Amino acid sequence: MAPDIGLRIQSILRSIREVIIPALPQTERLAADQAQLIIGNLLIIIDQHELIFHYALTELAEFSGLLRDLSHEIGDDSGEDDNGQNDMLLARAQSLLELHLPAYREIDDLVRATRGATDRLIRATAEHNDSVVQRRLAKLLMDQSARQIERERAWTAASGFDPDRNSIPPLAHLLRA
Repeated sequence: MAPDIGLRIQSILRSIREVIIPALPQTERLAADQAQLIIGNLLIIIDQHELIFHYALTELAEFSGLLRDLSHEIGDDSGEDDNGQNDMLLARAQSLLELHLPAYREIDDLVRATRGATDRLIRATAEHNDSVVQRRLAKLLMDQSARQIERERAWTAASGFDPDRNSIPPLAHLLRA
């Protein structure tokens, strides 16, 4: 399982607090102050990162509503010839706003629950003696594991630790988006 953003940031915070700040000479007040500002910003990111899509959707709703209302009030009197661009933007916005996007924590909890159920099912079928069934199960597991490994390699590629980093496809190509 790839670490989530919150865990990564917690690790960064621990390094700053336990290694970097104590290593700064007493005379480097500016550096210490900047480190505290970094800590503060990282704490804000921890609090907000799970809400980023909902924040963007709220802004999309607000600005598309404003665009619709302004267009209705002003009509063709604005002198702007948008060639239907505003209508196209409003249609795209509406289609996104009609989607139900659950909160990140809801998705993460469901992922954990389905992983647990998968593990229990694998353990329950491990004693199955039918070799045909075992081969089919092994293929399903190996196929999913290969996708998971590739996705996790792409997720952590920026750390530079993968010896064959050039063979990793871009993360965006591996995600359902």
